[in-house]
Amino acid sequence: MKLSNNSASFSLVLSFALTVFVIFGAHNALAAPQPLPFDFSPGIGSLEWQGINNVFGDPLTNSPFSGECDPDTNGAGLGINDAMSADGGEDASDAYDTAWLTTVGTTFVGTGGVGDLTGSTYTAVPQNISGLDVTYQLFFSEETQCNRLVLFFDNPTGSPISDTVRIATNFGSDDDTEVNGTSSGGAIFTTADRWIVTSEGIPSTDPVNTTVFYGPGGLPPAFVTESVCDDSGDEGVGAEFDLNVPGQSTRCLMFFACLGDITGTNNTIAGALAAAPLFNSLDTIPGDLLSGLSQEQIDECVNWDFAFAAAVPTLSEWDSLPWPAF
Repeated sequence: MKLSNNSASFSLVLSFALTVFVIFGAHNALAAPQPLPFDFSPGIGSLEWQGINNVFGDPLTNSPFSGECDPDTNGAGLGINDAMSADGGEDASDAYDTAWLTTVGTTFVGTGGVGDLTGSTYTAVPQNISGLDVTYQLFFSEETQCNRLVLFFDNPTGSPISDTVRIATNFGSDDDTEVNGTSSGGAIFTTADRWIVTSEGIPSTDPVNTTVFYGPGGLPPAFVTESVCDDSGDEGVGAEFDLNVPGQSTRCLMFFACLGDITGTNNTIAGALAAAPLFNSLDTIPGDLLSGLSQEQIDECVNWDFAFAAAVPTLSEWDSLPWPAF
């Protein structure tokens, strides 16, 4: 039978749809495909996240804590190559020498070069590692100088799966990197620190960085380091989490990275130190940094506990509280 023009067109469309289905699968179909690499500017001053790509991580070490961050060839890990803070001045560029490089076990989390960019959220195609379907998702805030990384771990099997997740960021400040503050108040980064503020010092020629690894009541890292993969220096921050995902369940890890003074458009150490404590409370996470996540997804993030209740004050703390006048 001879096909009409409409029938021929329909056949071509159907053939293309079937091809897409075979390549990506029904679950992984992309609504807004975004090839790599790409840059993203959310419209806050000159803020720009640069070189989001899947070419990072050294296959000779299979770790974000050693080897080369950007080996030029054979790298397979997703990450952000660099960033510019919102103030746009001469001190605004070179925030990173690779950010959010991640492994599950000894496998870098990456994609075949395509993900979905919907609005300000980039979601990579899920990758099966050690039986877990691992999804790397970046959100670029439109209200702060921050991005959010969420790693989703879906266990489709009937048994629990445990593995080690390592994540690292190398700072553009290189060997001039200094710790300006931590959530515990110390100058040394430890597993007790939910966040850390670093810079190149004063005067700074690079953006000030605030990195947030976990929240109140959440699972802390089993290990942290200030020595990561090398790119003009190995100065940065990294954390290692022991993750357990029950059968037929999903768990996630959620992180934040901010530049400059976080909630404004300046690039100062004082501004970062004033705003970083916003991450000390689940009620004060700034701006739109939780947008796009369902309550179910938020509840699945084991390094944040949004059901966490504030501790009841001790007797001595009650004594220090002001009493109302009668």
